[in-house]
Amino acid sequence: ENVEDLESVEDEMEDGDQSMSGMESESEGVVSEVPLSNFEPAVNEMLLATADGYVTNEDYSTVYYQSGDNILHPFYNLEIFSTWANGNDPVAVLPQSTLEAMPIGSWMLPKPGTVWVTLPQNDIVYAIQENPEDEYSPILLWISSETVAMGLLGPDWAEYIIDIPLRLYYLCDYQGKVDRTNDHEINIENMIKREELIP
Repeated sequence: ENVEDLESVEDEMEDGDQSMSGMESESEGVVSEVPLSNFEPAVNEMLLATADGYVTNEDYSTVYYQSGDNILHPFYNLEIFSTWANGNDPVAVLPQSTLEAMPIGSWMLPKPGTVWVTLPQNDIVYAIQENPEDEYSPILLWISSETVAMGLLGPDWAEYIIDIPLRLYYLCDYQGKVDRTNDHEINIENMIKREELIP
């Protein structure tokens, strides 16, 4: 069953939406091959394959977050991965048999409080924040106007936006919109500009 789950994830990566051209975003589409050299994968260092780490397999292009309960959560692309990790975080390359023994969990969404998100289908921009009831279903808040966006992040607010596909949007918990700057608390020091993410 887990083998089929892994193959299903890979098929979805390959068949993913390639038109990632939402408002103010320069994202060039779904990454179907992860350049593992960017992460200095530790091919033979099995000690790195511990809970709360990042893993992959030489036969697969997907990077997973291995949670504390040993469930694999796939990253849809490198932009999303790099909201959680940076180039210094090792990605352990595991044998296929090891991955097949682990269940597949939910997709990983962008790390709350690091970027804003939009969809290719429209120009709505959302802030993304932690959901205390489900860490894999973050809360989305609609940033209702450019005035609000500028009040929260300044004149370069659009540089903090990345695209997400519709399938990831449906995993989020939409909880209304932000009409005034004091409706939403934000720590700009934790925000990451799109150009700083791995494309």
